[in-house]
Amino acid sequence: MIDFRSYVSFDLETTGIDSSQDKIIEVGAVRVVDGEVKETYSTFLAFDKPLDPIITIITGISDEDLVGAPSFLQTQEDIKSFIGDLPILGHNVIFDLGFLQAYGLEFENSVWDTSILSAILFPEMKSHSLETLSRKFKIEHEAHRALGDAKATSDLWLRILKEVSVLDVDKKKVLDEFCSKGEWGMGEVWKYMNEDDSYISLSFEKKKKVILDDVEVVVDKKELCLDCFGVDRREVAVSALNSILKDHKKCLLIGAYYFFQDSVLSQFKESAYLDRSESYLDWRKFNDFIKKDLLTDAETVFACKVLRSFGKEDVVHRGKLSLMPQDFEYWDQVSCTRKSDSYEKILESVLESDLLGMSQYGFFQHLRHHSDFLSDYDYIVFLDGQLLEQNITNSFGDSLDSRKAEGEEEFLERMQSWISSSVPDSPYPQSIMINQGLKNTAYQQL
Repeated sequence: MIDFRSYVSFDLETTGIDSSQDKIIEVGAVRVVDGEVKETYSTFLAFDKPLDPIITIITGISDEDLVGAPSFLQTQEDIKSFIGDLPILGHNVIFDLGFLQAYGLEFENSVWDTSILSAILFPEMKSHSLETLSRKFKIEHEAHRALGDAKATSDLWLRILKEVSVLDVDKKKVLDEFCSKGEWGMGEVWKYMNEDDSYISLSFEKKKKVILDDVEVVVDKKELCLDCFGVDRREVAVSALNSILKDHKKCLLIGAYYFFQDSVLSQFKESAYLDRSESYLDWRKFNDFIKKDLLTDAETVFACKVLRSFGKEDVVHRGKLSLMPQDFEYWDQVSCTRKSDSYEKILESVLESDLLGMSQYGFFQHLRHHSDFLSDYDYIVFLDGQLLEQNITNSFGDSLDSRKAEGEEEFLERMQSWISSSVPDSPYPQSIMINQGLKNTAYQQL
């Protein structure tokens, strides 16, 4: 059985990203045996030209550091001896191995890449750079120095082992099945981790839920205007929604940016979020996607990200995945349309919620095709006014030109009248604007 606690964590600093032209200027490695650091290796390498200033800014390595440094040829045997036959661990390690190969040094060792595994195991993260992951897990990290990166990668690897150990058994088996369908080198990691992870000790702290209650807003049918300069709009939204829901009213929360809605909705247990149809996974399409006899490496990683992310309701949202540019090709193949059974089930579920969050674009698109849903709600709270005009135009094809309105209040009145005329068969709920984007007015009833 593979001992995941024994490996060499490896990193290079280079003069650029093109292994056919750029050169290695620093090598760093950490040999770990049975989970303990046994030895480290670090050396500068000679470079016969002045370093690009940007490289010095990023790495802190100067021309003076490279004076008298050995050539790669002089260190090659030392590097081979240090690594030996242990697995090679790295963060985006293919980059480093590509440079070694350009220098004529190749290995047949097992290769483990923390950047790929972190993208699968931590799908909520938007960035999987070593710096970002080190901050998240409070890993000591001397960034952009070969030995510092190698040490941080080793610590991150141990954190990844812990994360794998808490995956439920069924999910581990499914991930292993996908990995076995391709030629993905990381497949051996899943295979052996599934057999025995008893050596991993676990220690996790539960996250504390933060309740925003510093601002009190009472929502009624009178004109409402609150100056909230210096106050987080999310605090205002939470207080306003508390006032609405306390009276057993139903409310829509509409925002330009998912981040703000998510942080507000998380404060309410009985809430839901509805996005445009193509933001959700169509399980029927995904099942066809994974039934292929052979999955490419990229397809395997994509499939693992999806399976790692689905929750108890089996709803997968694109925003919850750590999709890289190459993943969007596959997402387009497995995403919902408005007529997908998966999306119809999502609609049935979320439209029962007393508090429903939607993006501006998603709201106007849904309004265009399902205007009758407005009759179920008493209030619409617009979390901001940014992009309203653009999203109305994109959804309905007509322009609501804010430049023709004399002031922000007239624009908001024009918007309400325009939407009401666009969906005449459905009563338009009372609308409230928080921190609308035409000017810096903080809180405005339409």
